[in-house]
Amino acid sequence: MTPEEKYGTYGPGCLEGFSLEHNVRELGGYEVAGGRHVKRGVFVRCAALADLDADEVGLLGKLDLRSILDLRSRVESDATPDPIPAGVLFERVCAMRDENGDELDFSPEAIGLPLEDVMKLMSGGVPEDASPEERERLEGVLRRMNDEMAGYYTAMAFDNPAYRLMFDWIEKGEVPLLFHCTAGKDRTGVGAMLILLALGVSEGDALFDYDLTNVYRASCVKASLERAKDLIARSPELKTMVTMADGVDLALGQAVLRGVLERYGSYEAYFEAEYGLDQGRLEALRDRYTE
Repeated sequence: MTPEEKYGTYGPGCLEGFSLEHNVRELGGYEVAGGRHVKRGVFVRCAALADLDADEVGLLGKLDLRSILDLRSRVESDATPDPIPAGVLFERVCAMRDENGDELDFSPEAIGLPLEDVMKLMSGGVPEDASPEERERLEGVLRRMNDEMAGYYTAMAFDNPAYRLMFDWIEKGEVPLLFHCTAGKDRTGVGAMLILLALGVSEGDALFDYDLTNVYRASCVKASLERAKDLIARSPELKTMVTMADGVDLALGQAVLRGVLERYGSYEAYFEAEYGLDQGRLEALRDRYTE
């Protein structure tokens, strides 16, 4: 049985009342060994809270959140600050960093790419009368973006202060926990996979949850592809990068997990080395957060 057959089109954690493009869902309902499932109402993932309307913020209030972890950079957070409910534990720790450990918001400026070029490409705005040389240069910029993103993605699983804090809160029982980034897809998606794997969910189901972003944000992905249709017609290999402006690439999610296994050999060894979660502490988490 496929994950979609087990959990439905929108997965086991669909939360009613939220716009799909805000990617709001919980991790409850995923199956773990022995026929148990991740508990409902404990782990919530979503896009930036400032994007939610008043009704959606009200629905979040009914979740009785105990903690909120903002995985964005300071630049992103300052531009659209979270509305933080009174009494909720809140921290902002960027989950994507460069080779020096500095925060990375993955803006064109942060990765050293010309902003004007990137905006042209992501909007499909390459002039039809551009010279072959200019077209080649601009498409090279997009390929560089793809290469840069792949490298930062695979690095997210290692030595990451955001995910260390996340697991620290989970161990201490600071739940229900809501964690998010800007679109709730990349930094949030990797964090969700790690939580699911720690609780004993299968790799296939963890990847299914990661890929659900493309279901929830399908209208956004479709709009990006439509804007860039001329670019894609000329260079079909760039379709993946355009898709990732609003969605995810399953292959990158798979690459993150492959990198974990290549370095540590097993997920259990990974959780112990990166978060101090030895077998006993992992079992304690599974006892607490599955039923």
